[in-house]
Amino acid sequence: MRRKREIWIVAGCVGVVIAAYSAWVCHIGAGTCLTTTIKYHTMTFLAGLLACLGVGAFGAFLWLQQLRSYGAALIAIAAFLPGAAAITTVLIFLAPWTVPIEPIYAPFLGSGVAIFAWMILAMFCLRFTSAEHAIPSSYGVLGQRLAQLKSQLDVLCPVTGFPSDPCLITAWEQAKAQELHIDADLKQRGLIWALARGYINAWNRLHRAEEAMIEVAPQETVIAGALNDLLRLQGSKIDHSDDLIARLRHAVDVIDPTANKYLLGAPATALPLVITTPSLLQEGYQSTPYSQTLAASGGTPPIHWSLSRHPLPKGLVLSPDGIISGTPNSTTNVATIFIARVTDSANVTATKAFTVTINAQPHPAPPHGLSVSAAPASALASGTGAHSGYSNPKTQARAVLRDVRGAINEFRDGRWNGLIVARNRLIATMVFTG
Repeated sequence: MRRKREIWIVAGCVGVVIAAYSAWVCHIGAGTCLTTTIKYHTMTFLAGLLACLGVGAFGAFLWLQQLRSYGAALIAIAAFLPGAAAITTVLIFLAPWTVPIEPIYAPFLGSGVAIFAWMILAMFCLRFTSAEHAIPSSYGVLGQRLAQLKSQLDVLCPVTGFPSDPCLITAWEQAKAQELHIDADLKQRGLIWALARGYINAWNRLHRAEEAMIEVAPQETVIAGALNDLLRLQGSKIDHSDDLIARLRHAVDVIDPTANKYLLGAPATALPLVITTPSLLQEGYQSTPYSQTLAASGGTPPIHWSLSRHPLPKGLVLSPDGIISGTPNSTTNVATIFIARVTDSANVTATKAFTVTINAQPHPAPPHGLSVSAAPASALASGTGAHSGYSNPKTQARAVLRDVRGAINEFRDGRWNGLIVARNRLIATMVFTG
């Protein structure tokens, strides 16, 4: 129905212009006046033509309430206007008119006819102001990736009970917000799609959402994405790509050491092996179970912990995994200093001195009416207990992979944005210089 209305409007505008032009030709052919009459009626025709353009085109689209899309369509095809005006001017100048037209008026007539054709053609180009039709290939790829994101968000939904960790819920909500923004933008029409700026914005939002999902997605999906990121980084011109590759390899090894065999290419230089746990450890109490996890970064996994010098307080032991555990047995308040050593698979070592204080008096009881919930032993061992003060290494590794993906996406989005800006500047130059 809307298409039929547009056709009738265009036909009416064309009819008015043809009628005005025919009346002008008949009046000139029947007249016996000289050049002054020709000039007068030529200017009258130009004024009538401009009036038809204004009333016909803008009035019609006010009625259709599509001025925003219409303006975008005008800008999208504006690059053809100078060429059309030049060709029309030449044809008017060379045409065998019954009453000769002075050459000085040919550019005005040619420009008027080209502008009229430009405004009429824009009515039929409204579809190219939507995301679906402006660049169909980019819209198709964007739609596929958006569908994958939606399916992941539906499966990994807090309503279903996963994720339950507040940090993971925050990552899920960040991805969901970006997905809703993309959906809203894709439904809009306007200049952003005609100039391709809308696609840049949509891809930026989609990339931010996919980066957030790295912290929530299943381990297999995260590893597969990391391997693809490794291929993107190798041989690329991304700043600090070697450092990003090293961080990616280490993060993958933390998440799943068996995935090392899929890391193609020569091994990257490992980051320096450093013990990251603060020197002052949490206090312990006599006859109260104690647990503290030592952490290190860099090196070539797996790593092995041992005591370098000085023993631990009585009742405590250091496991090869870096966990200090046991039930201390001390009759006096004493601060013990010991040196721990960590060794990686490349036989690189790092040492650090630690201080742990064991109090002789029992652990203080909680205030009346309150209780202390003990963290699971597995959580204490991995450093994720409520009171351990250390995050899960796998969670940290996912955050590293998210940063690496962000660096890759920032590089790619910047390149695409540069191409779009250069394209739009070229079109603007063509319009204003002809």
